[in-house]
Amino acid sequence: MAGTGVRLGEALGVTLTDLDLDRRDVRVHRQLRRSDHALAPLKTARTGVRERTLPLPAHLVFHLRTHLDTYGPGPDGLLWRGERKGMLRHDSAIRAFANAAKATDQAGRSAVDLRHHYASTLAANGVDVFKIAQALGHTTPRLVIATYGHLVPDGGTQVRRVMDAAWSLVTDVSPGPSRLTAF
Repeated sequence: MAGTGVRLGEALGVTLTDLDLDRRDVRVHRQLRRSDHALAPLKTARTGVRERTLPLPAHLVFHLRTHLDTYGPGPDGLLWRGERKGMLRHDSAIRAFANAAKATDQAGRSAVDLRHHYASTLAANGVDVFKIAQALGHTTPRLVIATYGHLVPDGGTQVRRVMDAAWSLVTDVSPGPSRLTAF
């Protein structure tokens, strides 16, 4: 989830057919429902969650290959399996995450923190808020701006560089009297 920003239910709903490890993509189009532990299409009306294809970072591809080589797929081709080789459910995944967090002195962290890490990392590195919203499955960037807007780097430097390049053919900035030909 830290490498893709998916929600827990979305991560639990990924199957082998959703992965293209050679292209480094994952298709997110279903989720494991918490209420009845059934696979279901993503909800769209109420939450605005969208189906999407996400890029996979190289380290995640490595770990997914290792996981699949070691454990194989779960039931119905799901990536994850539960304790008795059945479907990995929300409560088991949350418990496993809490145990791992505690073992690494990160007690109190949750799976949602991985999603926030993903979005925060993208925002802090200047990724467009529309692209972040799309990756998170949001229909608009409003929530991304409200939550992560403070992390976006100052755009002044980028704006200056772009505008300097755009106007460099019509502007003489050499020392001496101003020869600015366009404003």
